Amino acid sequence: MMLATGTDLVRTVRWDATEEGRRALAEKEWIVTNGLGGYASGTLSGALTRRYHAYLVAALPTPFGRTVMLNYIWERIRYADGRVVSLHNMIDTPGGKEFDAARWLTSFRLEAGLPVWTFDVENTRIEKRVLMPHLQNTTHISYRLLSNDPVRLELRPLVAFRLHEAPVNHPVAAPYGLHAFGDRFDLMPGGDLPPLRMFLYGDEKAFTVMPEHFDNAVYTLEQNRGYECCGDLWTPGYFRFHLSADKPGTLVASTESWETIGALDPVELPDAEQQRRTRLIATAPRAASAGFAAEMILAADQFVITPAGRGEEAARARAAGDEVRTVIAGYHWFTDWGRDTMISLEGLTLCTGRQREAGYILRTFEARDLLQDVFVRAWERLTTFRGQSSLATWLHRLGTNVVLERMRVGKREALRLIDGDSVETETPGTERDADTRMDLDRALTSLPAGARTVFVLHDIEGYSHDEIAAMTGIAPGTARAQLWRARRSLMRLLDL
Repeated sequence: MMLATGTDLVRTVRWDATEEGRRALAEKEWIVTNGLGGYASGTLSGALTRRYHAYLVAALPTPFGRTVMLNYIWERIRYADGRVVSLHNMIDTPGGKEFDAARWLTSFRLEAGLPVWTFDVENTRIEKRVLMPHLQNTTHISYRLLSNDPVRLELRPLVAFRLHEAPVNHPVAAPYGLHAFGDRFDLMPGGDLPPLRMFLYGDEKAFTVMPEHFDNAVYTLEQNRGYECCGDLWTPGYFRFHLSADKPGTLVASTESWETIGALDPVELPDAEQQRRTRLIATAPRAASAGFAAEMILAADQFVITPAGRGEEAARARAAGDEVRTVIAGYHWFTDWGRDTMISLEGLTLCTGRQREAGYILRTFEARDLLQDVFVRAWERLTTFRGQSSLATWLHRLGTNVVLERMRVGKREALRLIDGDSVETETPGTERDADTRMDLDRALTSLPAGARTVFVLHDIEGYSHDEIAAMTGIAPGTARAQLWRARRSLMRLLDL
């Protein structure tokens, strides 16, 4: 099934039908991302050249981060007469064994930015696609027969669990545990890493347990750069299914729960992703609705992510009615850096019609800046901590002061803009009628700074007067008086 977005976004890669032309495909790469920072990536030829090449690099919670969970798939065709033809070559070199699938590759294209391969093996033509559900650490590798005679396809998953930046010769040690639950399989790496969950959609499917090592696989770009370049891969066995023109097959690999994995089957997922990509283009400026500009809209989407593993940050943002968003500075190895985010913010969000997410990104980094300021202030003033209160109370006092200081700076900046006639619109929700009831948020804002601080700390956050005194540097009696004044003012402002 072709993934279309209402526009003809197909980019075909062509090469010379020579050994040199096929080898050049190892220098071209593809990537599919999942909106969490995770990805699937490799070369057009199927050669492993970077440590980052894998079918599933999952964005896992701290302390793992992006982790290689499914390195490779060794694919073989078994014909009715018993002949077996591998889609891959294993080339022995002085440095190790190179993988390559360019021998039978006759076509490669990007449809709406997503990779599609066509292999012609004797009289058999097979189409292969890779797709990741948005906001899932899941990869679908799908196969469709474009010729007439059915074949049996065998898929052998190869793994070497490791952090995606770790050297290729430093994986979690194999062998790994394999647990079967009917036709569902969990490959257990051990430790705190989640299992790699695998499920096959296909006709007459089965799994054969046949553990095997693929020793000394060489990653040529790592070798050329002087890094550790050889590592072993391990397989628990292989999946097989009957591939015919009307019965495709899909291998699903994931670190998500089985409930999440089963939410979208190989028919529903392309439709869902098509709708998502169509919306991205539809919300962009009209000039970017087709052609190369539309391709750039979809390319930009790969860099705007909801970071995985930052639960506390996300919880705080959602409690305030916000969402956490950030920008990946570049694939494969970069993460989110403030300078690169601010440089790319306009092109990735404002020019693509994603203003709401631009706001999310700015507020995410503002919260991080505040947290960083608190730690810097704590480091600078650590010698002033006398142990008269708990360290938590002392840190909270520092944090409160930093936030209040930022609020005062923001208020001065807002007044400066208004005085300079740079702002012409009224505050949302403001009414000119003096008799209109004020809402709580506006009422709190109108309180004197000291009364507002004590009210928030006591009535909202639940601190005692003694704790508030230690945090703000005022006497407990003053805190009580400020709280009484704040409550009376709020009752008057809210007509209570």
